Amino acid sequence: MIAPAQVVNAMQATLAPEAVENWRRRFPGQIPSDLVSAERLDGGTFDLEGHEIIPIDIGHTDTDHTTCLHVPSIGLVIAGDAIYNRTHPYLGESNRQGLRDWLAAIDKIEALNPPRANNALTPSRAPVASASKRRPIACAPMSPTPAAP
Repeated sequence: MIAPAQVVNAMQATLAPEAVENWRRRFPGQIPSDLVSAERLDGGTFDLEGHEIIPIDIGHTDTDHTTCLHVPSIGLVIAGDAIYNRTHPYLGESNRQGLRDWLAAIDKIEALNPPRANNALTPSRAPVASASKRRPIACAPMSPTPAAP
């Protein structure tokens, strides 16, 4: 498991004993005893089956240090937790500025120009659909205008 340095740093902070104990109190019996952090990604990209994978730091979404993966050779963006599909997003770490940052992150993803007709934008926490039930991603703008402060 590899990740950009800022993500590894955040993971390691989350694995501090006091942080893990907090989660164990909240979710008794559900947190494994052996927790590991990703290793730092050397260089800005990595290769998978001949395709260059580019981690893109998109900032705050549902939490800090969100990264999406861009595979330009096949026009794919793996958006992770920045994009949800038919699922209520986690807003526990998003105040008003956090929501604005999330919208900016969505704009960064949109700037990668993922082809919408081929479902080449892969969201997180989306219901699994059979190939016959998949729909193209809507062509409406990806980021709504935020409410006035």
